Amino acid sequence: PGEDVCAWVSGFFGSGKSHFLKVLGYLLEDRPLTWPGGTVVSSREFLCQKLGLGSMAPILAREFDTRVLYINLVNREPRETVSHLVYQTLLESKGLSTQLWVAQWEEEFQSLGKWEAFLDWVKARWGRPWEQERRLNAYPVLLRALVELIPDKYRDENLSRTALDDSRHRFAEVRPGDVALRLRREAESIHPTRGRIVVLIDEVGLYIGDSPDRVGDVRALAEQVVAQGQGKVWLVASAQETLEDLVT
Repeated sequence: PGEDVCAWVSGFFGSGKSHFLKVLGYLLEDRPLTWPGGTVVSSREFLCQKLGLGSMAPILAREFDTRVLYINLVNREPRETVSHLVYQTLLESKGLSTQLWVAQWEEEFQSLGKWEAFLDWVKARWGRPWEQERRLNAYPVLLRALVELIPDKYRDENLSRTALDDSRHRFAEVRPGDVALRLRREAESIHPTRGRIVVLIDEVGLYIGDSPDRVGDVRALAEQVVAQGQGKVWLVASAQETLEDLVT
């Protein structure tokens, strides 16, 4: 654990920043590569050999269990903060809804051991899989599901509605500290000591533009990753500008 967990990658347009981030992600997570013939190989072993880093492969395998979140900020909505986008990407990587309040209830069903029962109930009651229903009908489905599947806590729809409204309010805004803490807990769930979450954010400079608020959001997220991540969360950002050009 230490403070050296944030890195800034700068270079002119076309210099290979995005390619570098993706190679880094594959090296750290060891995502499988599938050749045209169908052969599956370890991306870590392949890239280490290709890049002349053969001795690094066993070290990476021994020291880290890593999940990589890759986020490209080109053409992102101006109202979305970097912290919010990181949280959404984490949820999406777990197969959860990108609506934060909905994802919290999905995780609640999982923690109670009722996830499969919930999925079966949605399909039987509403005629479509939850992945389809949650796009437009998450609230009414969950409103009834809490009463049906967790009756000891939510004996009627009034209690269910209060709980849902509270979660919608709590997750209307995402703070950098909340994101950093959640990322650390996710890393610890992978492995208590070797678990790592590496967040790769591409084209931060284009996203920030001349907005002081966005500069502040990125800076706050980096500070919280250092303060709350305990060395288990890494943040790597790329931009055409140097860091000094953006923050001075």
